[in-house]
Amino acid sequence: GAVIQSNNIKNTAWKQGMSAMNAFGIDAKGKNTLVSYNSLDSSAYIGIQYFGDGTTISNNFITNFDVYLTDGGGIYTWNGWGGAVKSNLKVLNNIIINRHTDIGDVGIYLDDWSNNIEVTGNTVAGCGSGMSAGNAFNAKFKNNTSFDNNMSQIFLLRSSTQPVAGKKGLDYLEVTGNIFFVKAPVTNGDGSNSMFIMAAAAGSGLPTNSTFDY
Repeated sequence: GAVIQSNNIKNTAWKQGMSAMNAFGIDAKGKNTLVSYNSLDSSAYIGIQYFGDGTTISNNFITNFDVYLTDGGGIYTWNGWGGAVKSNLKVLNNIIINRHTDIGDVGIYLDDWSNNIEVTGNTVAGCGSGMSAGNAFNAKFKNNTSFDNNMSQIFLLRSSTQPVAGKKGLDYLEVTGNIFFVKAPVTNGDGSNSMFIMAAAAGSGLPTNSTFDY
């Protein structure tokens, strides 16, 4: 697989009106890709996007993403509708700092039905949510530090849709050993949550086969 390493990338897609499809600092779609020791600053949308089995995103420094767009991530993946079961994806020891812009900006974003991903040893601050799992399954968030993020330090979404046959969102999710630090706890609707869990449909509560020990 490809190796993307030791690059300095700044001001990606800063021409307003560009499609979000072209607004990534690094777009790693192939299998067995290593993205490490890169510095990315001021990406119009996503800092690093990855998809392929066997991919590792490690030891990158990412600042100021979603400069013009939102609902993106410093580090982002997506499995989409009709998605597949993935294998051996890792997000390790990255630092992500954003500018407190929009609650839709997520430091480490496991979007729709991402799976078989380990997220370990990362530090995230200044985002809408530090980390997020939207219907992810077989995913681990371990020993991360997520602090001073606007809405939540980790955001979890489970809906009743089922695009991956036989799988349910947030099944076999492990959230252990993390540090979630809130500067301004929620009071009268304002402030931030340590963990925000949203069930988007009736009967779609958290499964019993997931582990939460921060």
